Amino acid sequence: MHPILFEWGPQGARTIVLTYEVACWASGILAVLVGAVTARWLKLPVARTALLLVCAAVAVPVGARALYYFEYPSFFAGQDPLNVFEFSTAHFSLMGGVLLATAVTLLGLWLLRLDVWKTADAIAPGLGIGIAVMRVGCFCAGCCYGIVTRGPLGVTFPPGSVAHLVQMGSGQIGLFDAPLPVFPTQLFELAGGLAAAVLAAVLLARRAPSGVAFLAAAALFDVVRWAVYPIRYYPEAFAGPSWEYPALYAGVLVLLLALLVWRIRTARRGSPEPGPQAPS
Repeated sequence: MHPILFEWGPQGARTIVLTYEVACWASGILAVLVGAVTARWLKLPVARTALLLVCAAVAVPVGARALYYFEYPSFFAGQDPLNVFEFSTAHFSLMGGVLLATAVTLLGLWLLRLDVWKTADAIAPGLGIGIAVMRVGCFCAGCCYGIVTRGPLGVTFPPGSVAHLVQMGSGQIGLFDAPLPVFPTQLFELAGGLAAAVLAAVLLARRAPSGVAFLAAAALFDVVRWAVYPIRYYPEAFAGPSWEYPALYAGVLVLLLALLVWRIRTARRGSPEPGPQAPS
């Protein structure tokens, strides 16, 4: 755990750079850059693809904050309603960002007249890398951790960490007890993001049919998120139903697998790939 990346200046006026904030910014920048490079390799319009990626990247924190607001309404109770729009990298629910970014991407594909499946393939490697970098920030900050475990995969965050304070507050340990080990769910999702990026890159290198790289990578990461869900710690303030995320992961996986089968069958039949229609 290393929440502060670096700091400088005199006491009382120190400038502190948080690892999590740097990781969030780096994840978005890397996703755009890798996506633009992949788009050029796939012979897509780089400028339009980069514009689309920037718009999608901006949509991620907006959607993530919006979902967090509905899942943890007690956090904003008694506060200025405009605080939900505060410019910070805290209080995010990743799936909200993914859903809004998907909607923005679909709209952008239509407006910018980009090939749907080739553009999706261009996005896939950078998206996986971006997720991995963001989870590095989560691990260094000590957020998004898992439930207590006595198994060999457990990681013990230091005294004063979020996990330690929650364990004391919930009565799991006493005031002067050492923190209990928890599942490092951040690292599991980091590995899932990297695995998805590698899978997408391999499929692209092997000239898989358009869309297959993106759909396969997205399905892999969805499975990882679903597998991690039961062992991730969710605060008591979570207001969503217990079936919300399992149902979301299951629905997304079914949709991705159905589209994946359709893309493979379409390629085998040699059917022409549909492109986006130009806006009227």
